[in-house]
Amino acid sequence: MIPDFEANCSDWRIRISLREILEVHLTLSAINQKMRPNHVVWVTKGENGKRLWIIRDRSILSWVTADGESTDPTFALPIPELFIEQLMEMIAGGDGIDLFCNEVEGTIVARSDNGSYLSIDHPQNVEFKRQDLPYLGNPHRDESTPAIATVGMLDIVQFAKFLFKFPSGVDWPPNDVMPFVAMALDKDTLAWTMDWRRQDSYRFTGSVPANTVGAITATFYPYQMAAVLLTKDRDGDAHIFIDGENAEYAYFVGDDWGIRILLDAEYLARWNHKVVRELKNVGVDVDNWKSQQIPSFMTFTLNQSDLCYVSLHELDDLSVTVRLTAILSDDVPESLGVYGEINKLNDALVGARVSLRDGEVRLVVEFPAEGITNMTAHMSTFTKALAQCKDVHTFLPLFAG
Repeated sequence: MIPDFEANCSDWRIRISLREILEVHLTLSAINQKMRPNHVVWVTKGENGKRLWIIRDRSILSWVTADGESTDPTFALPIPELFIEQLMEMIAGGDGIDLFCNEVEGTIVARSDNGSYLSIDHPQNVEFKRQDLPYLGNPHRDESTPAIATVGMLDIVQFAKFLFKFPSGVDWPPNDVMPFVAMALDKDTLAWTMDWRRQDSYRFTGSVPANTVGAITATFYPYQMAAVLLTKDRDGDAHIFIDGENAEYAYFVGDDWGIRILLDAEYLARWNHKVVRELKNVGVDVDNWKSQQIPSFMTFTLNQSDLCYVSLHELDDLSVTVRLTAILSDDVPESLGVYGEINKLNDALVGARVSLRDGEVRLVVEFPAEGITNMTAHMSTFTKALAQCKDVHTFLPLFAG
């Protein structure tokens, strides 16, 4: 039986050009390297009647725009990644492809100009989420001015090539984290540093001219972004903007494409999950966090009521310290009496210290990140010190006068 691909077709359809699907395919390939069976690309209507293709993978989102038509769907249509590659094969030798749905069969149907058809089951259990929107407002935005740079595409490509250049002969340890890039926008310059010294290689720093407004430095995992940038035309300019010091993302935007990259720190990528794992191994579960960014501090509870923190701190010499903290008392004013009692506590504690900071009396245990394999001993030190300081919130304010 020959299927009737035109039966029960939707009241919308998309006319896809060769250049459009090529841009989407190149971006998808650059981000994922290979197609994933259960992932989708979203296509929907953007601003000014533009068609918007959205590809997202963990810390990166990229979009491609094309001229839309009145028959385009007004909703977000999920297209399996594997289907994108097959559409590339179908469009060869023609000007474009028509895409629509069989609403009874629940399939997405593609029809080429030569009369051939291909259909795929409509994806199930997928949802267009807030994270799939190209631009996300910064909930932590402060009053700082966004930093903006306009850079020629030839210079953007040079920047991307340096990010994508791996030193030869690097011995890559298992489960290691590749270097992040530190990028600075300031004084009509886009500058960057890639530090391979941890891999027994060198630190590379470069810059290209840019028209800048504001100044900022940010770090992120650069390799997927660089791969996408290398697929773009060398004509025209690209715009880079970062929404203030507390921004979650950097944006790279061209005339018909864009990239949103999550800002993160390399030391957190290296150590955060290891710290969480080692705490879990000693029976301590950290609380979940909402942000996509890797947190520098997390909360956990001891003795069913003691709210505590674990945090990671990078020092000037690039070493990393793990800090366990408990707030013993708050609203404690500075006074000689308070400092005297804190000193007495510190004289009695072993491997821990108490301090007064911003009106809070804090108990802290610190150790180098490399010492997380001894988490049992560190947590024992912390819990013993916490027990010794159990009543400090009651008696310490007595010495505030």
